[in-house]
Amino acid sequence: MQHYTATELPPEIIAAYRTSGELVHLHAIREAQAGCEIPSQALKAFFSQTGFIRRNQFGNEVIGRANWLTCYLRVGDVEEQLQRTLRTEGPELVELKMSGNRALRTHDMLLLTPVRNLIEGRNGGLLDAERYYAWGRLDYSDVNLALDGRRENSIFRRYLGDDGRNLCVARMSSGI
Repeated sequence: MQHYTATELPPEIIAAYRTSGELVHLHAIREAQAGCEIPSQALKAFFSQTGFIRRNQFGNEVIGRANWLTCYLRVGDVEEQLQRTLRTEGPELVELKMSGNRALRTHDMLLLTPVRNLIEGRNGGLLDAERYYAWGRLDYSDVNLALDGRRENSIFRRYLGDDGRNLCVARMSSGI
């Protein structure tokens, strides 16, 4: 989760979310962030770096001085900007062609993962899964890695700790 304040978030809520993954803790983090004052220079930097057009609540461009906290963005402008600047970080939009002129899209899949979720692995932050926009399909090797308890990042190790070290889902041979 990225926020534009210098206010420290309660570490006990962050720890509770990291341990349990329960959305109630994620919502508590959002509430804590919502109560933080956002410095106007942070918003000014955001708008100047992204090139987004500041708009009022009616969609008209704000010209001259503006209260940064009351500026709006047009969704189409944001989507266009994201497609131009985040080519490898966007959602997976390619369809899988099926027989009978059918197609499977990303949202039809059972297992999805955030695309290029660098915030948690590299920066120690938290990904807000309810507000993240770029999701993609897991491939076969990702599923195998997640189900192998010998690996540090397996679901067994994540939720059972060392007790999950020897757990795995047996692979079926292709001849079955």
